[in-house]
Amino acid sequence: MELMGVIVGLEALKNILAVTDVLFLNKDEAEMLLDAKFSNAGEAHEKLAALGPKITVITDGANGAGVFDGNQFLASKPVNAPQKIVDRTGAGDAFASGFLAALFYKKPLQTALLWGMKNSESKLGHIGGINGLLTLQTIQN
Repeated sequence: MELMGVIVGLEALKNILAVTDVLFLNKDEAEMLLDAKFSNAGEAHEKLAALGPKITVITDGANGAGVFDGNQFLASKPVNAPQKIVDRTGAGDAFASGFLAALFYKKPLQTALLWGMKNSESKLGHIGGINGLLTLQTIQN
């Protein structure tokens, strides 16, 4: 695929994926990258992991998210979804920052998944990409 004169896609990313620690994609991005539709999230994670990332994370909006570390697959439904979604801007980034914060603090993958969900869901209730992000203290509660 070509986007603005730059070739993008799996072939262009293989060298990067081979040295990736944590890969975050939403479901649509994962399907586009792998050029396939998946009814089973585990299959998508295994195909992505085979490309090199140590941990793969696939978010799927209101359906939650899943993570695979090469050994175990974990999934989470939304935890505390806002009653009203105000703005989706930055929701994926909020998920990634919550997830990575848990890894930084040496928390298990289940906690990383939970922190990602909580941070993303909190952000959805606010306007903009920063408002609603949780602090370490609030994300742990």
